[in-house]
Amino acid sequence: MALVIRGAARPSLLDSYAIERGIADRHVLEVSDETHRLVMDLVAAYHGGGAPTVPPSDPAKDTAAARRRSMLDVSYAGSALVGRANSIDGSGTGIRFTACHDLRGTSHHLIVPNDAPCLDYLRKRWERLVTIIDASQFDEMSDVPDGGAILVRPDGFVGFRADASDEMTMNALDAHLATYLIPNAAAAHEVRFG
Repeated sequence: MALVIRGAARPSLLDSYAIERGIADRHVLEVSDETHRLVMDLVAAYHGGGAPTVPPSDPAKDTAAARRRSMLDVSYAGSALVGRANSIDGSGTGIRFTACHDLRGTSHHLIVPNDAPCLDYLRKRWERLVTIIDASQFDEMSDVPDGGAILVRPDGFVGFRADASDEMTMNALDAHLATYLIPNAAAAHEVRFG
């Protein structure tokens, strides 16, 4: 809302809130239903005179369940605020960026190699709205595509992902940002990419 009020985002950004909250609401209801079912199964087992058994611990399943209950596995894939370009399988968009705790500030964060094309143009066009970070600052565990581009939204979710940070990707990213943010007017008259 602050971006729209400041004139830095299009009013359509506000429409995305209801869509993404609906996705999160469905997730909460699904987790609540799963928990309710588990409790009711335990009650039924006790009521029938049996003693429920606790399944053996499985670290991977336990971690996944904890992430699910904490809503860390919510995906906004399909939202208008999530885009991708030339990605092999489209995975990794709309999900929480694993290294979001390493990002500072309230802007979007574009993580790309330092030699990606058009970075000066993007810096000028999206200044104060997008912080550009060198991908070499992140390890392989952070889901940053090797040689690619990833845009992390202010909420820590991946808003755009591409396997290559070439000119086509930068054009697609620029077009994606322009669907909901308003670029710096001073950069509007500069020559576009290429």
